[in-house]
Amino acid sequence: MVKADNFYKADGTYDDSGLLNLWWKDRTHESVFGAYLAGLVMYGTITGRDPQAFGSSDKAFGELGIATADALMLQKVAHDTLVAAGTLPR
Repeated sequence: MVKADNFYKADGTYDDSGLLNLWWKDRTHESVFGAYLAGLVMYGTITGRDPQAFGSSDKAFGELGIATADALMLQKVAHDTLVAAGTLPR
């Protein structure tokens, strides 16, 4: 699961509930997770290829310090996004 909204609790403190955060500490720039996801979506959009094909052999996520399970989940999110946009076939 990815944290996309409701960053702050009612008392004004940040809600860090252990979800994968796509945003950097300043909440206006992407984190490494957000950058990796954006790169996957751009790759699929430009090439028409499924970013899930990278699988666990992709070296980029390791260099970014992203765990394999998280990278595979982000690849699936990118895939699902591209399918929903009509960029990839169902």
